[in-house]
Amino acid sequence: MTEPDRERREQLARALAPVARQTRRLGLDWLLIGAAGRDLLLAENRCAAAARATHDVDIAVCVPSWEEFLKLKAALVDNEGARADAHAPQRLHQGDRLPLDLIPFGDIAADGKLCWPPDGDLTLNVGGLLEAHACFRTIALTEDLSVRIPSLEMFLCLKLFAWRDRHTHKPHHDSADLREFLLSADELIPLDELYDRYAPAMERNDFDAGRACFEVLGDRLRNALRANTAAEVARILAEQLDEGGAPKLLLELGDGCDALARLRAFQRGLGGATD
Repeated sequence: MTEPDRERREQLARALAPVARQTRRLGLDWLLIGAAGRDLLLAENRCAAAARATHDVDIAVCVPSWEEFLKLKAALVDNEGARADAHAPQRLHQGDRLPLDLIPFGDIAADGKLCWPPDGDLTLNVGGLLEAHACFRTIALTEDLSVRIPSLEMFLCLKLFAWRDRHTHKPHHDSADLREFLLSADELIPLDELYDRYAPAMERNDFDAGRACFEVLGDRLRNALRANTAAEVARILAEQLDEGGAPKLLLELGDGCDALARLRAFQRGLGGATD
């Protein structure tokens, strides 16, 4: 591990330690999502990704009710010295540590939609997080702190949802994360594993490891998602891979990452092509 990587992990651990303490005390599960989670996941797969500067940390917390979520926020304020943001109800500031964005999911959300009380002005789509809660990877930040991060296939799912919901007012934000996964496709699954376990996918993709990898990830995602969530992912891909339409996602992803072919392979896997 390089010195910059070690420093980033230590900075992240300082920001997450209060969350780990208070969720443990309250008996709540949580996941690290967003750019910090992406970089950790790619680093664990030994991918040479370009780390994006992290200005905050996105935390998805599984809670049954708003009452339980507010208990967690209060615990972080009262016991850890965090400060609520007056303009962003999901955000907590932590002095010289990275701020936190707390995203609740689970029974608190109706049909994957989260409407923030009291007036519901802030609406978030938390589709896929329930499945990510069951399909994660545990990564050690320090000797004392490990974090749960959505699996590769679940991260792709969450990023597609985030792009769909935010690309009009935050263009290139979520597609930049997707591009990193596309650029790292050849490294996401070891080559010997692709040949040993997924030879049919390699054959279908003319032995292109990056495309075969995305087909395998699509198949894994199909097996991890509920039917309605899988249908949402399929709809996004169908719309954005239709060259006769207006594929905004492909335009944002740009050249040099084999986006069309790799995402079509992902689409095949999601549709059950690997059966």
